[in-house]
Parts: sequence; structure tokens; C-alpha cells
Amino acid sequence: MLTFRKAKLKDYSSLLNLQVTKEQLEFISSFGDLWENRTADIEFFVINNGKEVVGFFLLDKSYSHRYTFSQKHEIGLKNFVIDKQYQRKGYAVSVIKRLFNYIYNAYPDCKSLCAIVNKKNNAAYQCLLKAGFSDSGVQYHGDQYGPEYILRKRV
Repeated sequence: MLTFRKAKLKDYSSLLNLQVTKEQLEFISSFGDLWENRTADIEFFVINNGKEVVGFFLLDKSYSHRYTFSQKHEIGLKNFVIDKQYQRKGYAVSVIKRLFNYIYNAYPDCKSLCAIVNKKNNAAYQCLLKAGFSDSGVQYHGDQYGPEYILRKRV
């Protein structure tokens, strides 16, 4: 059964071992880098298939303060990773669809979930659309990675 939960220290080594395809490397940060630079307003989540760790993602509770395009009471979905051996099985879409309900209950002040996706990362863009996000029609140009789509889902 596919589940997600807040990460614990015991998950660290499993999360370090997750791998993505070569094409995806330019779009994500490694778990080790993210963990080293974590702040109190970033929450790490583990994705499990049964007892097997298959991925992770971050929720940024200060998203609306970090980005000018962000809306008030918005949480950011960041660095969504599924290990390469589990990709293309619908895991990401399934987890994201359940995540909307989780956010609605766990963060009652949150009005929407936002994600930015590099324009070259069509697989992630299509995945988020399939999971229920909408393209805002606006692009983000604020970092060295090139233009990014801004996607949103009301919760």
C-alpha cells in the first residue's frame, strides 16, 4: 500500500539511497543537501510502498513569504522524488492526490498548494496536471534554472 508520512531520522539512510534518472538530476536537489540546509518551516515526507521507501517530498510552510508570486496562506510542494525503479507506476499522482486532503486537514489556514516546475521538465509538469494542479499561466524567472511553470491547487 502506498503511503506518506513525516520523515524521521531513521529514514535518513534509505532516503540518501534514492536515485533518479540522469535526465532528472538537473531538476532536483539531493536529499543529503536538502537535509543539511533544512529550516524549521520545511517539512520532509517519506513515501512508502508497504515498508519500502520509494520517494520523498518537502512541504514549505513559509512559501508565501519566500516567493513574490506565492499567494497568502499557500504551502509549497518542493523536490518531489520517486526512485527511478518505481517511476511510471502512478505513485506520484496517487500520493499528490491524497496530499491535498492531508493538507486540508493538517493545515487549516492553507488555501492552496503551489509547485514550480522547470519548463524543460515535461514529465513533472504533466504529472502535476494529472494529479489536479492547474497551470497559473505565469512563469517564474527568479533563479539560475531557467523559466519555470507556476502550478496551483486549491485545497
